[in-house]
Amino acid sequence: MKRTEAQIASGETRRILIIFAALVLVIVAMILLTSWQAVEQASAAAEARNRLAVASAIDREVADIADFVAESDDWDDEFIEDAAAAPTGIETLVEGDGKFDEVWLIQPDLKIAQAFRSEDAVDTQDHRHNLIAPQILVTQIRADPSQVAAGMFLGSGRPSVYVMGAIPQDSDFLLDHPALAGGYILAHKAIDGDVLAEIGEAMQLADLQFSLVAEQDTSVPLRDYRSLVIGHVVWEAEHPTLTIIASRFPASLLLAGFVAIVGLFLIKQAMTSFRTLNRQARFDPLSRLPNRAALMLRLRMIRKTAPLSALAMLDLDGFKTINDHHGHMVGDAVIRTISAMLRDLVGDRCFIARLGGDEFALLFTDVAQPGLVTADCELLLNALKRPVDVQGHTLKLGVSIGLAFFDSSIRATEAMRRADIAMYAAKAQGKMQLVEFHTGLDEQRLFALEIKDQLIEAIANGEITIKYQSIIDARNGRVAALEALVRWQSPTRGNIRADEFIPIAEEFGLIGALGDHIIDLVLADMPRLPAVRIAMNVSAAQITSFDFASKFATALERSGLPGSRFEIEVTETSLLRNAEPLHLAMHTLGKLGVRHILDDFGSGYASIGFLRRFPFAAVKVDRSIIADCHRSARSRSILMAIVTLAHTHDMEVIAEGVETVEQADIARTLGCDYLQGWLYSRAVPIEDLELGDAVVGTAHIRAA
Repeated sequence: MKRTEAQIASGETRRILIIFAALVLVIVAMILLTSWQAVEQASAAAEARNRLAVASAIDREVADIADFVAESDDWDDEFIEDAAAAPTGIETLVEGDGKFDEVWLIQPDLKIAQAFRSEDAVDTQDHRHNLIAPQILVTQIRADPSQVAAGMFLGSGRPSVYVMGAIPQDSDFLLDHPALAGGYILAHKAIDGDVLAEIGEAMQLADLQFSLVAEQDTSVPLRDYRSLVIGHVVWEAEHPTLTIIASRFPASLLLAGFVAIVGLFLIKQAMTSFRTLNRQARFDPLSRLPNRAALMLRLRMIRKTAPLSALAMLDLDGFKTINDHHGHMVGDAVIRTISAMLRDLVGDRCFIARLGGDEFALLFTDVAQPGLVTADCELLLNALKRPVDVQGHTLKLGVSIGLAFFDSSIRATEAMRRADIAMYAAKAQGKMQLVEFHTGLDEQRLFALEIKDQLIEAIANGEITIKYQSIIDARNGRVAALEALVRWQSPTRGNIRADEFIPIAEEFGLIGALGDHIIDLVLADMPRLPAVRIAMNVSAAQITSFDFASKFATALERSGLPGSRFEIEVTETSLLRNAEPLHLAMHTLGKLGVRHILDDFGSGYASIGFLRRFPFAAVKVDRSIIADCHRSARSRSILMAIVTLAHTHDMEVIAEGVETVEQADIARTLGCDYLQGWLYSRAVPIEDLELGDAVVGTAHIRAA
């Protein structure tokens, strides 16, 4: 089994490592993606700046030529000095510093009079443009002779810039060339490879050139004199992301190694912490036993291997009373004591777990003889019937045990449910019981759940009523008291017995509401009842509630009735399990004049010590003793002993369950003070009460 648990723990470790590795990969991917996006955004911004810079550089080329033309009065003297006539009419222009390729002097009729070429100019001029450009640009000059006109033209596969301006009227140049008066100067510059190479070198852009096809991020459009795109200046795109990654790879590698080492260390620490937490999550620190989670894990494990298993659920009887009366430190000591007892008695034969509070579980695996499991449960049952010494206190506990056998076809949760239902059945049968699960318990549980829901509605709808049974004074046959008995007439189920719904009310926490409702009903009947004592039964769950006495006292004060009109009946089982709360309640209500009666005396639970300790005004003999007293000398002896014992302690005796004249005779003869039973009256509604002498009782007494 340990090996299997180790395998499970190893599997959990692997799953955590896989999850951790996946998480690290996701984080790394997110970091890389974020970095990539950041670099790409930076690259896009850089390309935008490059496009703006290239466009500005080209604009500067155009501006330089325009300045050359506009400032022609500065260079015309040099023109005259440096130009030499040539047969072709083409002169070599020494000055100009590469600002232009060619310059034409144009007559007013737009005929070319003289042409000059830069030393570095290439003879690839487009003569068509030489004719078209003046005609296009002259219209702008004529509109404003003080300005120059510029435009871009595409010819011979390359773009060219033409700038045209009017020859100044006061130029000395016109003295030697009068035919050019009113003429124009036209300068030309090709945006060719050399120009683009210089721009690219200045901007550190690779392979800057003219292209008819545009690139998305690495191009600038060129527009002609009509503002139409005639081509693009393009350059080779850089790859900054890869460049940056490559440049930072050694540092990244070192960082990755550091992160890996730290990560492995953290994983090791995390796994150690996880194993510790995992053990703690399946361990109850108070009892030092496995907890519910560990039990569920073990149940799932053994289902795959064990042919037959058994699960016993244990619930301590009276633990809440110990906790409430002695405090949680004593309660914790009780849990530790019981845990040690379980380990000592059956620890080598089963898996023991504490489920929480006062609940424990025993898991038996590979059950070959179910009788041995039952014997172990009975061993615990008998051991816990004996008082337990804890921190100087002798405490009476007891235990209710539910047992369920199951095979591999039963799920773990179903095994838990079956054992739990059996345990609740043990508590419902009077506690300190061992109950084995059977299918009938499911039907009982379903019935209990239905009754619980219907009882809530019954209290609200007035289905709960009170009937009264007379208690007769044995000396004169008169009604000395009335016992208030609760009845439930359900519209769907008919009459539901009190011994059916009272335990259900206790189990589901409805007894407080039901008890308060019964008290209210009795108090409402009091003005119509005779001036006799009214006896009411109080359940064990009501006594456990420490506010019962205060709530009853408040109800008395509100009604204005004296406490001497009431008697509280408690059973021997209530006395046994709730001694301390009962003692406090009796002390509180006794001050108000309320009498207390020990009910069902002689049924086999209470001891003489309880009679000495508790201030009971009377004991009510169990009906089983009265039923046999006319035919059993043993029962008569027991009855006589009870009467003697009670009278010795100044207690009265009530004989309950008197159904025949003979039983009444014996009870009265043996010294019973009061008689109650069908011989005198059944439980009847308040409207049917006979408040005079009991007819049968009176006749019997007179006859006697």
